[in-house]
Amino acid sequence: MISKSLILLWLCGTLFLSTVGVGFYAIQQTVRIASLTAELTNSATELAATKAAHKKSLSKQKAKLKAKARLRRGLIAVPFIGAALIIYFEEQDFQEWIDEHPGGDRKQYACEVATYSAEIIDELVADTLAATENLPDYLQPNAAKVKTWLKVPKCV
Repeated sequence: MISKSLILLWLCGTLFLSTVGVGFYAIQQTVRIASLTAELTNSATELAATKAAHKKSLSKQKAKLKAKARLRRGLIAVPFIGAALIIYFEEQDFQEWIDEHPGGDRKQYACEVATYSAEIIDELVADTLAATENLPDYLQPNAAKVKTWLKVPKCV
């Protein structure tokens, strides 16, 4: 009888220790899953922020390219036919811009176009001024005077 009692007592002790061990293991795994979930949430948030910044950067680059193309069309356009084409292309660009900026209006569009066009003109003038550095002084344009002519008022 004592041997059966000892076996039963040993079995109960073993089961108790196993239950406690499994309980601690379950708690440990729950904490691990919670930390992995937190890391995943942080990664998803960072990815969303990176994606938004990348989209904004691409939008700016696209707008600059369109501003460059717009300036080229304006410089090359034949006066009457060119004016009609400029209006047509401008309206197409505006409609694309409206698709990307649903709450925008023509004033905001004009402001963005003016800003990017001014950047392109600044780059062109800077390149031109750099190219004239090898000319004699009397042929070089006054860089400070040229830059004052190119001041574009900020959009409101």
